[in-house]
Amino acid sequence: MKTINKFFGVLTCLGLILGLGACTEEYEYTPAEVPSGTQVYFSTDAPAQVDLESFASAFTIDVYRAEEGPATTVNLSVTDESGLFNIPSSVSFGDCETKAQLTVTYDASRMTFGTYYPITLAVAEADGTPYGPSTYAFNAGIPMTWTAVAKGDYAYSLFFTGDDPGLTLYQCDQMSTLFRIPNWGSGVDFTFTYDASANTVVVDDLFTGYTHADYGAVNVMDLDTYAGETVAGPGYFEDNTFYFNVIYYVSAGYFGMGTETFTLTEGSID
Repeated sequence: MKTINKFFGVLTCLGLILGLGACTEEYEYTPAEVPSGTQVYFSTDAPAQVDLESFASAFTIDVYRAEEGPATTVNLSVTDESGLFNIPSSVSFGDCETKAQLTVTYDASRMTFGTYYPITLAVAEADGTPYGPSTYAFNAGIPMTWTAVAKGDYAYSLFFTGDDPGLTLYQCDQMSTLFRIPNWGSGVDFTFTYDASANTVVVDDLFTGYTHADYGAVNVMDLDTYAGETVAGPGYFEDNTFYFNVIYYVSAGYFGMGTETFTLTEGSID
């Protein structure tokens, strides 16, 4: 079991209405003002993140209007900083329809798996509606998927000490050189790249899940990347063991640098 290295330290309104009806004094009824404008809105349940399919090329967004009416087209303001999406600048409602669908197309081959791109849609000249927002901001991207390939034991020695036995090693389905170990450190994902042809292992820049009382968030990353030069060389894989050359650091400096290992006890890697 790992430890921290010891060295680092509605009903009320109805009653009012009924009460007024019982009074002898007469009150003049003034109807609520009928909203003007398009009264077009997005669903309050629209997701903040849209996961796309790598084998698809389009997805749809539901758009609504408050009242039935003749067929009409409403202009939209579109913001897509990535430029990866083809988004119509208007949406059309059929005769008597209160729901329309906006079709957004994309080319999956131009996207980076695991990266989500911000998009904002807004109803042009919107005057507000009580039914939902006139602006919809979300992130869209193709998620990475992972396959469990092995189990192993991680041996800490630099910031955490001790071992974590029986951790699962996952390999990315889209990028075969990318691996991750969930529940590492203080419960985070430890990710690294393993190039089998060159037998090199490089650890990503990661938050360990631990925040030091004096120095703040503790991170870990590949030592050479941190130094900006060759200090220890890349890690490697040998005899069913990954050797990671890493450094644990905070904004003010670092705690320790050296080699930690993950030894496979079940399964194998390609």
